[in-house]
Amino acid sequence: MLNRGSGFFCHLGYMTSRLPTDLTWSQLQVVHCQHGICTMTINVEVFASPGCSKCGHAKEALRTLVTELGGNSIQWREVNVLEELDHAVNLGILSTPAIVIDGELVFTRLPSIKKLRNELERRLNTNSNGQQT
Repeated sequence: MLNRGSGFFCHLGYMTSRLPTDLTWSQLQVVHCQHGICTMTINVEVFASPGCSKCGHAKEALRTLVTELGGNSIQWREVNVLEELDHAVNLGILSTPAIVIDGELVFTRLPSIKKLRNELERRLNTNSNGQQT
């Protein structure tokens, strides 16, 4: 079972499991398989609002870190809080920018690049049982 048991999918078709239709984007665990080796992907959502200058900094920092840490291991998307207000409220987001990782509100404001890097690296180095590898 992968994080939270939400369901998982291997994009090359080696591995599939239950995929309920009520999953949100942040709950879906993606497993990348190459040459028979599968690794879990972490999903990051950057909650932003129009005109928010710090939101642009958060997106740029994340874009840079994804490139440095390996783009296949981190999937991310920008979420406009005005367009997905219910989703933001359900996660407890009160201001932007906010960063959600695998469905968990991790940063309620713009983190330093070092803090964001440490959190992404920690999650990339954690196996499906929640143990550091």
